Amino acid sequence: MKKAMKKSELTIILTTKGRDAFTLRFITYIGINKIPFDVIIGDGAPQKKTMLSLKKILKKYPTIQCDYYTYNDFSVTKFYEKLKDLSKKVKTKYAVIMDNDDFILPTGAQRQIDFLNRNPKFVSSGGIVSGFEISKTQNNNRLFGQVVDFRRYYAHTYAETSEHYKDRTLAVLNVAEKRLVNYYKIFRTSVLSKILSELNQLKFKSLLLFEYYFSMRAESLGKNHFDKSSIYLLRQIGTSVSSAGNRTALEIVKNVLGTNYFSESSKMIKYLVKKIKIKHKKEFMKSFADKLAKSWLSYLTPIIIHDVRLKSSFLNNLFILFIKTAKGTKNLFKHVMRLINQKSKIFLHLYIFRTCFSFSIKNYNYNRKVASEILKLSYFLNNPKLTKENK
Repeated sequence: MKKAMKKSELTIILTTKGRDAFTLRFITYIGINKIPFDVIIGDGAPQKKTMLSLKKILKKYPTIQCDYYTYNDFSVTKFYEKLKDLSKKVKTKYAVIMDNDDFILPTGAQRQIDFLNRNPKFVSSGGIVSGFEISKTQNNNRLFGQVVDFRRYYAHTYAETSEHYKDRTLAVLNVAEKRLVNYYKIFRTSVLSKILSELNQLKFKSLLLFEYYFSMRAESLGKNHFDKSSIYLLRQIGTSVSSAGNRTALEIVKNVLGTNYFSESSKMIKYLVKKIKIKHKKEFMKSFADKLAKSWLSYLTPIIIHDVRLKSSFLNNLFILFIKTAKGTKNLFKHVMRLINQKSKIFLHLYIFRTCFSFSIKNYNYNRKVASEILKLSYFLNNPKLTKENK
């Protein structure tokens, strides 16, 4: 007798427009690892070849629960309409928005779901967003290949929280000042749908303001949890739309300031104030505008001064990392040594395990699962057979 599949509590909303090979890679990853979450794809630039390839993958991996929708996503207005429509199609209790070059870790994601099930006052939960980079060659275009960099934090803005504020208006101001990001957290579907419906009304031309409003509105609707002891999402470095083409500092600044940014910021503040119950609106708006201006100044200044960003490497302090990892427990040491004897590079193993186990040695079994999932991903990305299949 076949064992009934557990009903999914989470839907991954995959917003795509081009980069079809990354979409197919993502779905293949879901299928190979039997990740038990639903997927909804909103394709803004559909191609017949991609649809046929997707059908083949879904047939090969029948455990994937995936719905595919096509959109005419050739304007910012249409993009907002697409997001709103996709959120309405979600049937699960929770949802998460992802890009097609991201990867979700099922153990870390389930931990966020369990937290939300236990804490009804929280509207979202997310763990650490880590980053990885694939060695670029003329042939792979960073789609498949050797993982050469693994970062504990993709960016500092993903690693802070406002959940300790009792007053939600203070939480909103904290996000405004520090440019905190909760766009990629796992949300209650009802909350996510509400925010996306509001954004569809605002229709910011600047996508930076889009994410900014999203984060602040989420804080106004309830607490947003940050699980600092868990990795749940991996983002690929150097493949996002914003980083495409290795833009110069001047181009980044023009992108921020050249899209009616100031008038749209004013519109955002006024709209948000209407949505939040605030006693002293004038004082709040003044403080809000001030923090908003300072946050963008702090963001743009280092970009202008340091055009070339320094790359971190997991090879740094390798032996120190090994010593710290090995000091954990005898079981941990044996587990690391067993992995060292496998074919993949010793350096990546050591760094991943050092990262995962640095959170808490008490959660040995949990951390081992997360580390194993990251290693599985590195094998998946360096699989020559998959490289040929996805060409």
